[in-house]
Amino acid sequence: MLSFFLEVQEMEANLPVTCSVKFLNINELHRFELIVNPNESFWSGGRFVFSIEIPDDYNFVVGFYLILN
Repeated sequence: MLSFFLEVQEMEANLPVTCSVKFLNINELHRFELIVNPNESFWSGGRFVFSIEIPDDYNFVVGFYLILN
């Protein structure tokens, strides 16, 4: 679990300024929302929310995501 916590910290530190992460339950770091707010291109000014779930066997199984809007 510690390695996953460190990966979450690294992910948050390296996100572009147009992205943010929201954890709905701090005890479930493998489930979160990614919010993307593009500031250029055709999608500029949009807000796109993705629900993301990382499985326990992540390195061998693909994660799941859902576009919420």
